[in-house]
Amino acid sequence: MRRKFLNLTSILGSVVISVLSLSIAYKYAQAGSSSYPKTCWNERIFYIRLTKTTKLSAVCRNKKGLPFASEIVLRGINNKDGKLIQNPLVKTTSFFPSCTAINVQYGLLSASCRNTNGTRYKNNAIQLEEISNHDGQLTYEINKIIDETADKIGHGHAYPKHSNEFATYSHNPTQGVMTKIAKDILNSNATNAQSKPFGEGKRAFWGVISPSHYLPGTSSKKGTLVIVDPDNSDAGTMFVPSGGLGYYNRLK
Repeated sequence: MRRKFLNLTSILGSVVISVLSLSIAYKYAQAGSSSYPKTCWNERIFYIRLTKTTKLSAVCRNKKGLPFASEIVLRGINNKDGKLIQNPLVKTTSFFPSCTAINVQYGLLSASCRNTNGTRYKNNAIQLEEISNHDGQLTYEINKIIDETADKIGHGHAYPKHSNEFATYSHNPTQGVMTKIAKDILNSNATNAQSKPFGEGKRAFWGVISPSHYLPGTSSKKGTLVIVDPDNSDAGTMFVPSGGLGYYNRLK
């Protein structure tokens, strides 16, 4: 732990991030942090203009302990009004062209990013989420991302606000049931499953599920919308829109 704090201080200092306190950066370094820095080194972030993709490269040890050069396309890291946000469920990453002093070390991505008006830059840092070293290759732990996101949504504000929308004639859902529904929608385990990005860094997931699959009672089908928002402490929300699929289609 002491080594992590010393490295973090060094990284922030190298890009002159004076406005961030250590406690804020430490918060980013906790939930969902990547494990690859334990067995990888020589990290680098680079941008390919032709394909507009941002990649992370590193040298990683395989199961036999031999070093291999590996790279991975970063998922869902964007600049929202000068603030780095992260949603690994979204494949596109767009922060690079609007940020400077971009650096990565021990899984901590730091940068100074331009706000929406282009009038100033904000210095900030985020811990790259759920990237592991699988036998010398950088890999996203997408199943873990889905599980953690669904759990946050199912236990967040969506439960007291929208749980009645998922109730059957005989039962009301628990937070655990809400989590299971969110997980199935995120995994596209639903009828007419589809998803799309909208807003700044958000992603909407749509599908039709039967509450009786999770709770005894009616077998009616309900169109469910799950919104993943990395800028929300609950990771997003879920509900049954009265407008059905039309509500989903209107999201931009």
